[in-house]
Amino acid sequence: MVGRRVLPVSWTDLLEAYQWHVLCDPSTHPCLDLQSGQVTCPAVQGLRDVDDAEGRLAPMPLEDPMSAFQARARFLETVCDKALRAGLSGALAGPRPFKVFDEVLFEVPVEETRWREEKRIGDLQLIDAWLGRLGIDPEPAPDLTRTVIAFPRRRE
Repeated sequence: MVGRRVLPVSWTDLLEAYQWHVLCDPSTHPCLDLQSGQVTCPAVQGLRDVDDAEGRLAPMPLEDPMSAFQARARFLETVCDKALRAGLSGALAGPRPFKVFDEVLFEVPVEETRWREEKRIGDLQLIDAWLGRLGIDPEPAPDLTRTVIAFPRRRE
């Protein structure tokens, strides 16, 4: 790419495509339309795959299972509560690690919120870096601030 250019993007759309798309068919691979900044796919454009787009579409990186697993393992290392840590460790060692990991975290809302925020910020940073490699300055910039949720104190 020659120089950098500003492109309006929807961070919600980019994040959802990165986190939730399962690639089964090249015609449905999420792509960034380099003219409009919209998330689309070759099939919506009437194409078989991204190679037919003649440079108009940039295939998005998709979260791979190994990276998703490693992110959860890194989060596990930051958990102080021994019981929760054991539950999360057991989840990652089991046959359905992502589902069980989420179920264990669901029982501890503070830690679940912390996990979701860390995951969101990490994924946004990855997408922003990808856009940078494409020579794109996204507008708006990603919101990398953490959501602060106040939980009431327990009265005993």
